[in-house]
Parts: sequence; C-alpha cells; structure tokens
Amino acid sequence: MKTNFAYRLLPVVFLLLVLSCSKKSDSDPAPIDDTSPYATGWLGNEDYSSVPITYSSGSFSNVQLPVSVDLTPYLPPIGNQGEYGTCIAWATGYYAKTATEAIAGRYTTAQLNSLAYQISPRDLFTAIPNSLKGRSNKVGKDGCEGTRFIPALDILQRRGAATLGTAPYTNLGDCSQATAPTSWGTDAAKHKIAAYRLINPDVITVKQALANKSPVLFGAKLPAEFYRWNTPNVFSSGTYGPQSGGHAMAIVGYDDKKGVGGAFRVVNSWGTGWGNNGFIWVDYNYMINRFCDDKGYYVMTEPARQTTP
Repeated sequence: MKTNFAYRLLPVVFLLLVLSCSKKSDSDPAPIDDTSPYATGWLGNEDYSSVPITYSSGSFSNVQLPVSVDLTPYLPPIGNQGEYGTCIAWATGYYAKTATEAIAGRYTTAQLNSLAYQISPRDLFTAIPNSLKGRSNKVGKDGCEGTRFIPALDILQRRGAATLGTAPYTNLGDCSQATAPTSWGTDAAKHKIAAYRLINPDVITVKQALANKSPVLFGAKLPAEFYRWNTPNVFSSGTYGPQSGGHAMAIVGYDDKKGVGGAFRVVNSWGTGWGNNGFIWVDYNYMINRFCDDKGYYVMTEPARQTTP
C-alpha cells in the first residue's frame, strides 16, 4: 500500500517542482501593480523650448560646494496625494513653493505646521486649465489624472496658489476649474512666484541650486522597485516596463557621503508610510542618467517682497 500511494503522489510532486522552478526568485523584479495605493500624475513630454535657462550658480563653484545640504527644515509636514494624479501640485506647490516662502519669510516650525502657511495642492491643481489635465474613464474623477510642470508653474507666476487653510485637500471631485471659489483666487494672489527656470541637467548644477536654497523639481518614470521602497538606503537602480508611471517630486538636499558616490534627498507625496518617512535618497548618477531621463529640472524664485499670509 505504501508503494502504490507513493506512485500516486509522483505526478503531484512533479507538478509542484515545475511550479516552484518557474516561480520568480526574490531578486526578480515584480511588475507594477495596477491596484497600487500610490497615485502618480506627471504626464511627461514637457515643452522645454518655452522655458529659459538663465540660472546663476551664485557664490558656489564646484570646489566651494558644501559636502551636504538639507532643506527639509523649510518643508511642511509630509503629505499624501491619495488616489488623485496631483503629484505636480504637491511637488510644485505644497513642497517647493511652501519651502521658498519659508526661506524668504524665515518661517518657524510652528508656522510650517500651520495650514495658513502651506500652499494648497488642491487649489493649484484646480486652477490649471482642464484642457491641460489628463483624462480618464473614472466616474467622477475625469480630469484628476495628472498634468505637467509648465502649466503649474505658469499658474504660480500669474495667479499664485491659495493656502491649505483656504483650500483644503478634500472633496476634489473631478478636479475641474469650475469648482474653485472666488476666495481661493484672492488668497492665491498673495502667493505668487517671480519666475521659474530650467537648470542644466548635471549633478553639479543641481547641487548648486540646493546650496542656494532652491528646491529642484523633476519628473521621473518610476521603476517597479520604487513603489515598494521602505528603507533609508540609496536608490540606485530599477526595472522599467510599460507600466512605469510618470511622477513629479522635489529634490530637497544632497550628501556627498551618502551611498557609494553621493545621493540626492527627494521628498514624495505618498505619506510617511512610504520610503524613509516619506523621503528617498537617490544616487547622483542614477538620478541624472536614468531616473530623470528627460533632463528637466526646474527651480523657482520668490518676489523681492515676501507677503505673509
């Protein structure tokens, strides 16, 4: 009986062996999950011909650059864009614009924790013309599927963006312009930028901008590994495929001693549960040569006279 039972098990054992051998190993990249809780929203294909490149490195030459720079003390708390493709507004408005105002206005930690001093990603995204937003088939959310940097930066220069105290990040609906109250525009007029520029796509120039206290905006095509990153280690490689989403973020620091040859500190809009409490370190060379492969890096400048909320 034992012998017969063993023979009956042989087909099952063989099938299990085949399945186990065909299964991907832990080192194989996992595909991007369409049900990922993390939304993106950078559409790519920016028209850089309309943006001047007149950035000055200021007083920092290559040999005079600090070993590290950290602009995170000028940031508001880590935010979460949720299920909407509003990463452009989070990177450009909530993080970069709030930070440039904090630097110019010397905001305290208490101020940065106040909604009255945080630029609203909802107002900024809503103010972008509907024709420049990504469309989808999602019921009630068509128009919330992303945009590009230039429309958002144009809005900040011409109109400004209201604060979260005025325009909370709730009830986005279809992200249409028609939903914006008049009070948002009134508050937005107090929060404009003077100008925005492209900077040269190289490690030194990005470091110079950061040393001059300018957050650097960029868009990236995300490899599969990025979505599940949850470590303080340096991100230096990834696996790309047809589902690699376009995502907007801001570089807010660097450290020449981080990782193998130095890394940039990037802030994301996926909450504190992702990455290293909402941040990620990206290797210098990987950032320039692969992660931001379209070479579009933006900085913005504040008006000469800073208006507080």
